[in-house]
Amino acid sequence: MKRFFLIRIVSLISILTGGSLVSCFAEDAEDSYLQTLQELTKKCSTTSFMQKKDKVVKSFSPILIGMGCPEDLAAQRTAKYFDEVLTKDYMDWLLDIYKPVFTEQDMKEVMAFYSEGAGKIALEHSTIYDSEESQAVLQQKLYPNVLKIAMGQKTENIKSSLPKSYQKMFQEYSKISGLGESINMLIKQAVSLSASQDKDDREYVKAATKYLTDNMGTLMMEAGYPTMTEEDFSTLVNFYKSPVGKKLSKVNATVIKEAVKFSVSAAMKFQMSQKNWAAEENVSVDAPAVEAEAEP
Repeated sequence: MKRFFLIRIVSLISILTGGSLVSCFAEDAEDSYLQTLQELTKKCSTTSFMQKKDKVVKSFSPILIGMGCPEDLAAQRTAKYFDEVLTKDYMDWLLDIYKPVFTEQDMKEVMAFYSEGAGKIALEHSTIYDSEESQAVLQQKLYPNVLKIAMGQKTENIKSSLPKSYQKMFQEYSKISGLGESINMLIKQAVSLSASQDKDDREYVKAATKYLTDNMGTLMMEAGYPTMTEEDFSTLVNFYKSPVGKKLSKVNATVIKEAVKFSVSAAMKFQMSQKNWAAEENVSVDAPAVEAEAEP
């Protein structure tokens, strides 16, 4: 049950962080800051959290099914939870991250940059990593090697055939934007969630984390080529060197860092809240408790 639950957690982490520069806030927000942030999310997000309701329902429904809930009812109750609870919790979480860092003027500068040129191309480019094709590449090239690591078998690193100058510019962008650090942090947390604290699992976490860290960037670069040119990356690097760019890098890194904690909390809260469905539907169920994992 623990590993089944952790699959849901890792799935939600990818939903929270994949493909979005920033995410969606309530449309009826009256506060000026939230209105500006809402405008930012509409203009600078190609796959917002609000657009991923179906993925969240698909990720959380198995928790209820595992508790004995019929499949149709599980989807219905999960969708209701998304609309009435999870969305607000997620918005509050993001507000705590963004408001201490960004002013309204900062957000307007970000909107201006991502409305044209390299910024606009970068937004379109971000959907690549959230696509089924990209996920299929990960499954074909990375996941089998992670399993080999678990079985003590030899793995091979993924080599890039792209020009050295392109690789160098991508690496510079990854470093200055915080993309590389954020991905490495997410990898470490996700792998740690899938293992216990005994010696063998600690060695597995260490080996699997190193392999994914060494190869994920290469796959991301390959997936995006030739959507982004060296000149595009150069423009993005200069943007992230600016004051507002540095703030954006900081916020994005915080979102990634806190995503695991939020995901675990959200899934635990969801399962606990749904214990009432058994009484409402007159269904007998023995719901296993969810155990919080230690901080990686």
